[in-house]
Order: sequence, then structure tokens, then C-alpha cells
Amino acid sequence: MHPIPSHQLDLQFNILKTNPNNLFPNNFQDATTLTRTEELAKDFKEFIRETVSRALLHYNRDSLWKILVSEDFSLNDSQVENSRNLLTEEQFHTLLSLTTSNKLEDIDPNLTTLTEMHIQWHSACQHLASCQRLSNVGLGVRVICFANENHLIIFPDDEKMERQDFFMRLTYPVESSVTVKIFLHRKVVPVLHSDRDEQMRRLLKHISNVTNHLMHYLWKRLLRV
Repeated sequence: MHPIPSHQLDLQFNILKTNPNNLFPNNFQDATTLTRTEELAKDFKEFIRETVSRALLHYNRDSLWKILVSEDFSLNDSQVENSRNLLTEEQFHTLLSLTTSNKLEDIDPNLTTLTEMHIQWHSACQHLASCQRLSNVGLGVRVICFANENHLIIFPDDEKMERQDFFMRLTYPVESSVTVKIFLHRKVVPVLHSDRDEQMRRLLKHISNVTNHLMHYLWKRLLRV
């Protein structure tokens, strides 16, 4: 298990408290300027606090994300059930809470039929977790198993991919594996329109790769019947 270091940052702000009326009894303009300076100092202090808090959240997210995607191991069919979790349940759900999450059918309504299929998702996810073809197309897989639910994480794992800033999560309950929830998690939503277009292109390519392999598995199962 990889412990996440706990960092605590103490900030101290020293603001000189003065009475403008005592310093500038006959100059209202200078007194007003000093008062405004104190107001700006308070605003700056709040800005620094918010910036540091946001940076710590991003640090925690990126640390957990790195643990999830950087571990290098492959699973065969017999190993999937006994695969070790890379994160504790608390760490895993903390990571999910620090990402932008969308249901697969909200991204592409045409995939609603796929997510509503009542199949043995446990077997389907087990197949994807041990499928060598995924690594051949630049996809990495992680299996996260908890007491009540299992998660299959699929993310871009191509050396040419400069940023691993999203992953797909297939979640199904342990007791009833005929239903599934599929989410797409992103680190951030791009601000610039050009960046949003580029990320959407990469997201759709990722979704297409995963769904194609999943449908290939279902098609082979159908031919066996």
C-alpha cells in the first residue's frame, strides 16, 4: 500500500494596524489611501489562503492518481480475483471526489443501451482486465475490489500520450453483477475552447476503444451459444 504523505502548511500574515486619522489628521486623501491599502492586504491574504487550499487539493488528487495509474502489472484470468488494491477504499473515493465525473450515457446517449444491458458484467470486466489486446492499443487496466462493489479502471497508457488526465470506471455490485455503472473521470475541465475540443477528441477515442473491445467480447460470447 502506498501511504499518502500528509502535508500541513502554516501561513502567517502580519498586517500593521494603524489609524489613518492619527497619521493624516488634515489629509483625507492620504488617510483614504492607507485604508484602501489595508483592505487590499486583507483581500490578498484571502486570495493566498484559497490558492494554497486549491493547490493542496490538486496535490492530493495527483498523488492518488499517480498511484492508481503508474503501477505496472498485468493480470491473467486467475489473478483478477486476487489482485491487490492500489488504494484504500477511503483513498479511492477521495480521488473520485476530486475529479470531474460524467456518466457514459450523458457523454453519448447512444451508449445507454450498452449500460442498461443485463449481462454478467463481472465476467465482462474480468475479461477486459486480462485482455492483452487492451495494452496493444495503449490502454491500461486496474482492478479495485471492495466489500460491496468492484471497479474496473481503464485509462490511456500510451507512451506517446503526454497527459493521462482521464479514465473510465466500470462499477458493479458484488452480489448482483448483472448491472453496471460506467463513468468517465477527468482531472479538470479545460477552459480554452481549443483545449476542450482536443480533450473531447481524446475522450471519444478512449470510449470508442473500450466499447469496441467490450462489444468484441460480447460478440464472441454470443457465437458460443
